[in-house]
Amino acid sequence: AQTANTESYDGSSWTEVAEVNTAGNHRGGAGVVGTAGILVGGADPAAGPRGLNAVEKWNGTSWTEVAEIGTAGYGIACSGTSTAALGSGRYDYPPGVNSGATESWNGSAWTEVNDLNNARHYGAQAGPSTAALRTGGTPPPNGSYTESWNGTSWTEVSDLNNARAGILSGAGTQSSMTIAGVPNPTPAAYVEHWNGTACTVPTFSI
Repeated sequence: AQTANTESYDGSSWTEVAEVNTAGNHRGGAGVVGTAGILVGGADPAAGPRGLNAVEKWNGTSWTEVAEIGTAGYGIACSGTSTAALGSGRYDYPPGVNSGATESWNGSAWTEVNDLNNARHYGAQAGPSTAALRTGGTPPPNGSYTESWNGTSWTEVSDLNNARAGILSGAGTQSSMTIAGVPNPTPAAYVEHWNGTACTVPTFSI
């Protein structure tokens, strides 16, 4: 179900803070730190369901509605900061289509830029708005696709070793990114690392 709740983590515990203005789920986020962040798009099952184009900015105390994205939808992968972000891919219902739409945020407005080569929603994205890496997503077989953003367009690079059709988490930069998530159809907690050229499965020792 959609929610408007927001909580802040201080390193040891969570505290409820000001709620977002537009409740929703499956939202994208960028620059999400204690004092600055943005929420992008999402879905509102209670209204249809329908995709959202709402964007809200966090200043450390409260959320403020800012300029909306041009193409509404949920499952948008975002990276960057609250003043310079990139959002790519989404799913909008209705009409029920995957989109490769990519938009760039300059702190006050969104600009449509070149689409992903493979339309999809969900997935992991990392890096600044001018040099990002975007991987995974749904529908199949898009769960293995990885694309690199150079500030102007997307280029297909090496695929993931284990396709992921659902939500991923990713952290890092365009040249060094760690991806975690559950692949489909066999559940397993695979972790992969992007080294700037290819995705590798790291070996962990305990």
